Amino acid sequence: MEANKSLRACIVAESSLDISAILKLLESYDIGPEVFSIRDEALNRQSEKPFDLLVVGDDPTTGDGLKLIKDFLAVNWVTSSIVICDVDEENIHERAEGLGILGHIRTAGDVQSLARLLARFKQMAS
Repeated sequence: MEANKSLRACIVAESSLDISAILKLLESYDIGPEVFSIRDEALNRQSEKPFDLLVVGDDPTTGDGLKLIKDFLAVNWVTSSIVICDVDEENIHERAEGLGILGHIRTAGDVQSLARLLARFKQMAS
């Protein structure tokens, strides 16, 4: 990765979700966020200029977030991902098997878990 290339994150979440803590933490890690509430708009942007990181909410009943990860990886297989889903670790890893997610956070406000995942992401990206 080029030393002067800034990292970019795509956040896809319902408009009702408070992502302010996520945005603040991303910026503290020098990761520029773009926020989308419509998955197709995010995917179009991914096709134009791939993101380094995808942070996506997932509903376990539909799996829409995991489907979006698959679509993002089809465009750029090195895009990392973090899932927001209120399920246990075993459940999310079973459902996300083969997607290579960095991990998941149970809520958008779980900054401790997110910080740990972002530190791992930054280490991998450098």
